Amino acid sequence: MLRNIISNQTVTKVKILKGKIFFGLLIILIIATMAYPVSSAPPPKSGVFNSAASVQDPNSQMYMDQLGYNFTSPPTKAGDKFLVNVYSYNISKLYVYQVVLVYNRSVLNCTNAWPNNGWDDPNWVFYDRELGMTAWQHEEGQPSAGYNAEMVGDMLDTFENISLVDTEVLMARFEFEILVDPPSYGELMTVLDLANPFFGGTAYAYAEIPIIQTSSDLTNSNYVNKWEALPTIEVEPESYTATHVGETFDINVTINDADASLRIIAVQFRLSYDNAPLEVVEVVEGPFMRQFNTTPAEPYTYFMNFTESDGEYGPHVLVGILLLPNATGNWTVFPEGTGTLATITFNATAAAAPVDLKLVDTILSNDVLEGISHLVQDSSFELIETLSHRIVWEDLEPFYVRTVSNGRVSYNHTISSGINLIQPQKVLTLNVTGIENITSFCNITIPRELLDSSPNNWIILVGGETADYIVTQNDTHSSLWFNITHSQSTLEVEVFGETVIPEFPIAIIPTLFIVLTLLGVALKKTVWSRKRECLVAKPQSNK
Repeated sequence: MLRNIISNQTVTKVKILKGKIFFGLLIILIIATMAYPVSSAPPPKSGVFNSAASVQDPNSQMYMDQLGYNFTSPPTKAGDKFLVNVYSYNISKLYVYQVVLVYNRSVLNCTNAWPNNGWDDPNWVFYDRELGMTAWQHEEGQPSAGYNAEMVGDMLDTFENISLVDTEVLMARFEFEILVDPPSYGELMTVLDLANPFFGGTAYAYAEIPIIQTSSDLTNSNYVNKWEALPTIEVEPESYTATHVGETFDINVTINDADASLRIIAVQFRLSYDNAPLEVVEVVEGPFMRQFNTTPAEPYTYFMNFTESDGEYGPHVLVGILLLPNATGNWTVFPEGTGTLATITFNATAAAAPVDLKLVDTILSNDVLEGISHLVQDSSFELIETLSHRIVWEDLEPFYVRTVSNGRVSYNHTISSGINLIQPQKVLTLNVTGIENITSFCNITIPRELLDSSPNNWIILVGGETADYIVTQNDTHSSLWFNITHSQSTLEVEVFGETVIPEFPIAIIPTLFIVLTLLGVALKKTVWSRKRECLVAKPQSNK
């Protein structure tokens, strides 16, 4: 919306998307900019800093490998290190040399330098030669050639010399640590100055010094660290995991690292989401923009939002915030720091694998209606539901099978279960619903007394297809973790074991044996008692 208003206070085009536009926001901006002269404002200090470096002029007899050692913060920070290589070109009759590099020690600290008791870099001018001495010994934090300078050098052991005509050779290397960060939206710079270099031939073999340095023979460089912390529109938290269907939760859209020098007066964003597992309940303005009010009384801002769906962005929430100008059409206070732009309340309507909460069509505008460079940070949502399924078998105490899934496991709250045991087939069955063409996971934990198998002999069918699984077991339970790719929204899952609880559980057999034994004893007593009664009642014969 804001990008269609140009700075000469005329409106050339307004693009209407799906009939929904922040008309009030545009009208206020147009009136404000047409009714009052636009105050001159510095351009926003944003964009990408060019850190590319170029190779030095080989006609210079000594130079560093970059014209500028350029960094941006962030990501560069205090404590980071970088290397400076010093080269020479077109050397003749070299026997001894020294390199001195001057720098600002309040900005940089030299933590190492080479050559230092020799050097194993094959590009070094004296590599693999007999050396006479090392002219420099580095101690961290103690510059070797004064408060702001480091010196290195070396000489050959024998009265030989080196001539490298039309050739570039490595003379020295310095390692620097960055001591301080640049100020916000500012920069730190220090010159890296080659000073008092010395090249010499052997006085014994040659009565000459082949290279005589002048200022024109040296090419200096510099170190620049520029603050580039662009403001960021961010969705927080970075990810959100719901635990059950019907859970409502808040997502904040925030701005981070806003600086008053950017002169931000308007914000727009669209937060796209998947409306299969999510529905928008409410959208409210956050406190950030309102606290920088220019008007003496409310409303301090103009806040608008729409929840809509279109072919370009899909389901999304469209939000715009304008910081209202004062009576003269100007702004005297500008946002800075970090805070919440808007809070969006969602309802989790279905279990879901991770889906994006993505920022699109984001705009930051200053008081002369220029766009401000910025970053965005998205978020994600998923619903991982834990259910305990009650399974009753015969007259035993109930068994409980637990499922953890970001798919929707069917569940009957009346019987507290969504899992069926088919005892003759040694199988548990359940239904899992998810978003088509999205992969969810399920972890099912089964009492081993109910259904059991050796670790490698479980069989899991998802929609009739064999699924790979990961199993963990202890003495009482087995846990099976597997993926579900939803070729259709609802799929049946079957978990087959090797052993299943019997129709007459083993636990009741001893009791049954005791009962049968007691019944046998009682029956035997009854039979003997009746036989005895018959013997007693029989009449005696006469002799």
